Amino acid sequence: MMKRSSSLIDRLILLVVFISPFKDLFVCNIGIIDFKLPQLIWFGIFLLSLLEKLSKRHRVVPMADSKEINNNLIFSLYICILLISCIYSIDINQSFKEFIQYLYLFIAMYIIYIKSKEKDFMDSVINAIVLSNAIIISITLISVVLQRSIIPTVTVFSNGFVYINSELYSSQSLVETGDIIERINIMGMGPIGISFYIVLQSLLINYKIRESRGRTRILLLFLLIANSVVIIMGYSRLGIILFFGLNVLTLFGKDQVRNLGIILMTVFGVYICLSRFPDLFQRIMETFNTQEQSTRYHFVFWLIALETGYNNFLTGIGLGNMAFVSADQFGHLFNQFDLYRTNYVPTHNFLLQIWSEQGLGGLLINLLMLAMPIVYYINARHIRKTIPAKSKYYFMVLGFAGVIIYNLTNNSFYIEGFWEYAGLMYAMKYHLVREGKLLDGCRTIRSKQPETGSFKSYQY
Repeated sequence: MMKRSSSLIDRLILLVVFISPFKDLFVCNIGIIDFKLPQLIWFGIFLLSLLEKLSKRHRVVPMADSKEINNNLIFSLYICILLISCIYSIDINQSFKEFIQYLYLFIAMYIIYIKSKEKDFMDSVINAIVLSNAIIISITLISVVLQRSIIPTVTVFSNGFVYINSELYSSQSLVETGDIIERINIMGMGPIGISFYIVLQSLLINYKIRESRGRTRILLLFLLIANSVVIIMGYSRLGIILFFGLNVLTLFGKDQVRNLGIILMTVFGVYICLSRFPDLFQRIMETFNTQEQSTRYHFVFWLIALETGYNNFLTGIGLGNMAFVSADQFGHLFNQFDLYRTNYVPTHNFLLQIWSEQGLGGLLINLLMLAMPIVYYINARHIRKTIPAKSKYYFMVLGFAGVIIYNLTNNSFYIEGFWEYAGLMYAMKYHLVREGKLLDGCRTIRSKQPETGSFKSYQY
């Protein structure tokens, strides 16, 4: 019975990871909260996991692994910081609702972390992410060919009104030329959401290409190329730069001549692409144009968050409150940047949002929690040298680092996909500790290489 329960939980986890990018396809708005399919599935997973845990309450509980105690300490501090932020909130009701959302995302991360301690399950999660990407890209390209969204989003409101959105593009004018660009907007994911998932998922596709053979490898290669087409249609400047920058980075090795060739081919390819698509060139150049409206709004929101965090240095203003800060008291900033005053302050930078809402302690704990798996990877790969250069973990770290950087200009930090991937990162940390013996002290062993008969040293 217990094995059957665990098997069901595993299948549900893989299902929810697969559908996480499609979370806005169907939304039920009851006024207080929006219900989405991934939330309902995760709730079922939480309930089944709790029942499974309770059924084992009479069994002997193994002692905590000392090598993993630092995870529990970081997680405990994180939850404490969230609670403190609620207690000192300027709007406790809003912060309590936001706390439930944070707790939901954290538990989802923790369950994936625990389950992915089994390497087979970790590989299954990666496969689910890659398959999800294939569905996103396929539906997007089919919709573009047909010039209509083949899967519209549906929102049901508490008054019974049903809103169906089948818009395929959102329009935006370029600063320099005034030309209109059409940014892909599909399955509830705007251009930012699509770019976020492509940056995250493409590195795993890159990894799967290297470990696959034959027809599967060719299909994955075409999938990666298709990802490049779709992310360009999103016109997300940082997303495009991260996608091409990170995937090209994976091509580099120890051969400097080959590396030089990769650089020259990349520069030539970028030149051809930008020459062929001048609107794309103009869009990327807007990154350096401070007169571009969205850039100016970013500056204003960042300055508001900086000042709010400074004025509430230790505890912040409370979870979820930054978006509802009165813009009236910051009217001088909107006037300075010649912008219309907004009623809503989307920070568009996850670090500044954490700083303004959770204070200095929250910022430090969040940074520590995000950086810890990356630090362990750097230790294993570049200090102890216990794992190969292009291991699965290398691509996982690049994808995670990519979306962290991407969140410096948006708030994709607060979605299931990010936290599910964070669970994978902590599972990676778990495996690195055991495979690399990172905390056991360093010793050298010699193993005979079957190909050459020579011996190679490994640091442990």
